[in-house]
Amino acid sequence: MEDSSSSSSWRRDRGVSDGPAGVQKQVRHQRRARIGSGCWGLLLALLVTMICGASGLNSEGLALLAFKRAVLDDPRQTLSDWNQGDATPCNWTGISCGAGSQSVEQISLPRKRLLGRIVDDLGNLTNLRRLNLHDNAFFGSLPADLFGSSAPLLKTLFLHNNNLSGPLPASIDRLVALQHLDISNNGFVGDIPPQIAACTRLLTLLLGGNDLSGPIPEGLGSALTSLRSLDFSSNRLSGTIPPDFGNLTVLQLNLSSNQLQGAIPASLGNLPDSASLDFSSNNLSGPIPRDGALANQSPSAFSNNPGLCGAPLATACAPSEAPSPGAASALGPSSPSPAAVTMRKAGLSTKALIAIVVGDSVGILVIVIVFVYCLRRRSNCQKPKKRYENGNGNNSSDNSASNSQSWGLGCFPVSKDGSEASEKIEQGELTRLDSDVKFDLEELLRASAYVLGKSGVGIVYKALLEEGVAVAVRRLGEGGANSFKEFEHEVQLVGKIRHPNIVSLRAYYWAVDEKLLIYDFIPNGSLAQALHARTPDSPVSTPLNWAERLKIAQGAARGLAYIHACGGKHKLVHRDIKSSNILLDVDMEARISDLGLARLQNLAGGSVIAPKPAEGESLSTSSAPSSIQGLSGGLGGSGGVGRRGPPASDQRISPSASYYPPEASEAKKKATQKWDVYSFGVVLLEILTGRSPAMHLASAEMDLATWVRETVEERKPISEVLDIHLCAEISKLESEFMEALQIALLCTEPSPEQRPTMGLASHSLEQIGRKLEICVSE
Repeated sequence: MEDSSSSSSWRRDRGVSDGPAGVQKQVRHQRRARIGSGCWGLLLALLVTMICGASGLNSEGLALLAFKRAVLDDPRQTLSDWNQGDATPCNWTGISCGAGSQSVEQISLPRKRLLGRIVDDLGNLTNLRRLNLHDNAFFGSLPADLFGSSAPLLKTLFLHNNNLSGPLPASIDRLVALQHLDISNNGFVGDIPPQIAACTRLLTLLLGGNDLSGPIPEGLGSALTSLRSLDFSSNRLSGTIPPDFGNLTVLQLNLSSNQLQGAIPASLGNLPDSASLDFSSNNLSGPIPRDGALANQSPSAFSNNPGLCGAPLATACAPSEAPSPGAASALGPSSPSPAAVTMRKAGLSTKALIAIVVGDSVGILVIVIVFVYCLRRRSNCQKPKKRYENGNGNNSSDNSASNSQSWGLGCFPVSKDGSEASEKIEQGELTRLDSDVKFDLEELLRASAYVLGKSGVGIVYKALLEEGVAVAVRRLGEGGANSFKEFEHEVQLVGKIRHPNIVSLRAYYWAVDEKLLIYDFIPNGSLAQALHARTPDSPVSTPLNWAERLKIAQGAARGLAYIHACGGKHKLVHRDIKSSNILLDVDMEARISDLGLARLQNLAGGSVIAPKPAEGESLSTSSAPSSIQGLSGGLGGSGGVGRRGPPASDQRISPSASYYPPEASEAKKKATQKWDVYSFGVVLLEILTGRSPAMHLASAEMDLATWVRETVEERKPISEVLDIHLCAEISKLESEFMEALQIALLCTEPSPEQRPTMGLASHSLEQIGRKLEICVSE
């Protein structure tokens, strides 16, 4: 009994009951124990998985997390998806990796309002090619170790518009592949490091708006020969302008608002003629050299330098300061040549000495003439030549035949192989032509895009950027790889032109397989659409009244007159004025578009149907006409272009051809500004009559200018000429209609000499409503 009692007690202590109930309870207890141990095992496995996942983030991801920890404020939560649990950072906001790899090639976080420091851990990104942190609030110095193992591959460094400070690190010389450096508008101090000369592939070097001091390092001009844009403005730089800057090929050089002293080196005249230079607000002195690029600058480029004198400033130079007229007179009239001095010591007569001096001068003059001739031959040889098919006027680039060989023409051998130039060109970079442009390539590529239209010069898109800004983007050809320098020259020339009645070219993008032009977006379409293609959904859905038409005509005239005036001696010509190239902004002001587009399209490897242009045609010269298949901001492009003249029996007059003056049919006839005047006259007739420039009458086809002229000569009522939508206003405004019609007829005179200048035509339109005698230019 005792044993039995003790056994039962033992079972109770162990949780085991006698009988079937006790067995079931024991089974349930064991099952709970197994489930509990399974849950603990599962939690342990999950914990191990998380730890392993965290440790799986590669070293580049860890470097980026160190950058994130240095960001003190991220109001837009831009970095919220930068998580340690990810295996790779390639899907993080602002991060791009190489194709088929997990190696970071690009960090792009512009305008994110990030506040913090830039850490040297970014130097561990071994394949980083682009670092874009501009327009944030980063502060502190630029770490020297930032240019670590990634330095040999880094091509673009955009840190402008931050609060960075301290000196520029000398380790910048590691950036041997760097092509674009913009650290403007920060607080950097100290000297410009001379080591920057090691970055020989630089295309843009923008250091303006800092607190840099000391002299400009010697040797930059000789080392950085690929530079296209150099900006050292708004610093405290002292010393003189290095003469070797004349070796640069920059199209923009800004040294304004510093403390530079001394004379402007005459060697800067060797810069490209189209270069934009700014030396204002310094302490420069002496006469302004009047050679090459220096002779093409406005007075504002030299303003606020009390010591400077000579044209284009109003301050005249003293006789002793007058610039030397050239190398041929470098010895001066009172300084005999060394040979003359020697002969005088030998006792020669005065007549012999005079003969020797004259002979020396003639010899030097001949040498100068031969040298200038050779330079011009070399320049002509370097221009790519175009071939045009006979018969239909189509043009095709001759690059495939010419760009793979080397010639020796004139006095200098000229290489036509563009491989070296292409190596120096960053493919896929957005170049801004205006300081107001805030977007970058990444934002442009992310933008919502809508096709506005297609034409012979590519597709035009409307792109909506992040901040609601709309731009028009025109895609050009996919060739022209060896024409970059000429393309850049032309696009910079167009980009300089700013006027309220001209559509501004804001930026461009160049790559081997893609070329883009970025313009202001003009919301109300084109004049052609407003006159001939209105629909209920059109931007302008109702007929234009007389006040609106007159306003548009006056604005277009002002814009075209400005184009003709701003070129100076170069005599700029638009060459494709038509109603589809006149856009209407939100205030119904006229904006002339597509300036220089045909030339840019040809250089970009596309094709434009046009009358045969002269070889080497450029926007800045009055060369043979080059038509543009204009899509007015992508709205309402016209049809094919042909030569103006009597139509064949089986061929209609092309609308675009109706804008061409009679001289367009003459072989090898160069386009002049009077060509544009004629085209504008046709547009003015469109505005008055509401008719297409190519009229299809019952008996024949006739261009608008001829039809209006014949109608007026036949003394028919004005109501037969004017747009039917204007008839209600004719009783009150007939005199104004007649004045505008007279201007249009003068502009479309068959003889170019009988047409007014565009400035005079614009002035006459501004005076509409008054009795005005329109004088035809000589």
